[in-house]
Amino acid sequence: MKFLSLIIVLALVMLVVSSPLPKDDNADGVSKNSKSADSKDDSKDSKDDSKVSKDDSKDSKDDSKDSKDDSKDSKDDSKKSKNVSKNASAAAEGASVLQSQKYNDFQISDGVAGKAEEEATALFKDINRDNLAATSEEDLKRIKAVHDVAEDAEVEAFNPAVKSATGPDAEAIQAGKIKNKVLKLEATVLGLQIEEAKGKNVADKLAVEEKKLKKNISLDAEKAGQPSKGVPFDGST
Repeated sequence: MKFLSLIIVLALVMLVVSSPLPKDDNADGVSKNSKSADSKDDSKDSKDDSKVSKDDSKDSKDDSKDSKDDSKDSKDDSKKSKNVSKNASAAAEGASVLQSQKYNDFQISDGVAGKAEEEATALFKDINRDNLAATSEEDLKRIKAVHDVAEDAEVEAFNPAVKSATGPDAEAIQAGKIKNKVLKLEATVLGLQIEEAKGKNVADKLAVEEKKLKKNISLDAEKAGQPSKGVPFDGST
């Protein structure tokens, strides 16, 4: 009887040992969920990388456009620099750098008062003031012609216009007349300086004209910012 019981016990033990363990459904679920989450994260990262790539591509195109614009500006500046250099070189060698112009194209009276000296000087910017003796005779004639046509405009156009105008219009024309005087006297002084540099004795006359120029520059400065009006005049250099 004991022997039989022992056999039964051994049989039960063998049965238990040979039976497979149940699968852990929770573990599988966690594993599957983990894989799914990793897959979604990878997909999100891929989309983010794609977006960054597109942004980088856009930035690259913008940089390329900016580079082209800068290159264009650089070429324009280079072209202007070459033109200035060319005129400066011509002036240094005694070649003519001034062109014949109509008074209405180079007059400085329109606009506002206060910058007549700067505007008048700009008209002769191509003259080499460091070597006035090298100024061509043709350019000297052009400079004297600026004086002549500006003086004619003062007498024949500005004076009658000032007398016939009233109120703010008269004040604006008067301001324009002063600016025209600055232009005329700037040409006078520059012409005398060139003649002096070439050996002509014009010291006394130059001193008188410089005094007149300084006075009218001061009058223009007193009206700085106020309206200034030119008067059309048919004349050229």
